[in-house]
Amino acid sequence: MDSLRPPTSRPRRVPALRTGTARPVLRGLPTLHPGLRPEPAPAPAGLDTALAVDAADPDALFAFAAERMAGGRVRVAEDYARRLAARHTRRSTALGHGLALPHAASGYANGVQALYLRTRAPLDFDAPDGEPVSDFLFLVVPRPASSAHSELLEALQEAFGLPRLRRELRQERPEAVLAELWQRVRRR
Repeated sequence: MDSLRPPTSRPRRVPALRTGTARPVLRGLPTLHPGLRPEPAPAPAGLDTALAVDAADPDALFAFAAERMAGGRVRVAEDYARRLAARHTRRSTALGHGLALPHAASGYANGVQALYLRTRAPLDFDAPDGEPVSDFLFLVVPRPASSAHSELLEALQEAFGLPRLRRELRQERPEAVLAELWQRVRRR
């Protein structure tokens, strides 16, 4: 899907992680210094989607997402919901522009689990721009979370900052857009 690529322009410089040097950002996603990532970003065990979800508040949303990702395992769902809510309470996981990236680490997770969810009505999610949120990408990663998981979150946050990606995510089948996004993030 070529339309995910931002217009070509000169790379902008952003501070590097722990190196004191700058690194270029190409095609809207950052490149990393080779010594900073010991392993590639983990692929999700499965990328599930749920559209037109009814949720009255964030807690109901966390419960729905956790149950869906836990696949019927009650204890796992309770753990996921509790950890997602606790993470959001510490600091909002809303990114702005109607998007949020709720995430948590759990000892029950065998690999990265991802769920793209869209609510029927937007929710107040303490977004930095004050806009309500209707599009969510939930991630649960194995505990303890690794540096690869942190880099995955960083790359997804940056990608969701691209207006073109947000438009395509809302207009097209989100599965196709997310699958391509995931492949691009993994190739970083």
